[in-house]
Amino acid sequence: MVKPINILDSDYIQWIKELGSRYRRSQIKAAIKVNEQMLRFYWELGRDIVIKKAESKWGSGFMKCLSRDLKAENPDATCFSQTNLLYMKNFYLLYQPYTEITPQVGEQFTQQVVEQFTPQVVEKNFIPKKWKELSLQ
Repeated sequence: MVKPINILDSDYIQWIKELGSRYRRSQIKAAIKVNEQMLRFYWELGRDIVIKKAESKWGSGFMKCLSRDLKAENPDATCFSQTNLLYMKNFYLLYQPYTEITPQVGEQFTQQVVEQFTPQVVEKNFIPKKWKELSLQ
């Protein structure tokens, strides 16, 4: 049987606190990077839907079909509901005019937009009514 060690050395205790803090910072940085990549994907999927003129090309049931097919292709993903696909399209439509200024400025703007959108910011600041208004345009 292994006896537990009780180290009361102040350097050791400080080191453990430091390691805990560094670990938490690493977790936060990883979550931010994941969020950034997912937002970029949502932006690009919204762009693809708009550029392909998907709804007019494939009909009014397109979002339902796309939702079903993406869920089948990615069974563990929970982000491909019809509503979320509409949000992705409208996310692109909402900010797309700002990205056309120049390609370089547009890329910088897109990066800034993606970086500021945490789930809390999106939940707090985007009202579904606004998305619905955009989809009617």
